[in-house]
Amino acid sequence: MAIKLSELAMGQHAKIISYQDISPGHRKKLLAMGLLPQTLIQYVRAAPFGDPMQIKASNINIALRKPLADKIMVEVNQ
Repeated sequence: MAIKLSELAMGQHAKIISYQDISPGHRKKLLAMGLLPQTLIQYVRAAPFGDPMQIKASNINIALRKPLADKIMVEVNQ
């Protein structure tokens, strides 16, 4: 079942499925950072007010704002 990246619970692992309505510039930056489709990620933690959120992917940590995380679809690993 695909959900938005922003809907993951802290500590959950997931696989990136697709991007929805992301500008070409943001898409290019995400791909350059290694957030490719089928990449395994983990939601590490959030800032005190929940935005941005920190995710770990392939030995790198990335902070993403919630509006961008809302546009990344993931599949939760069971």
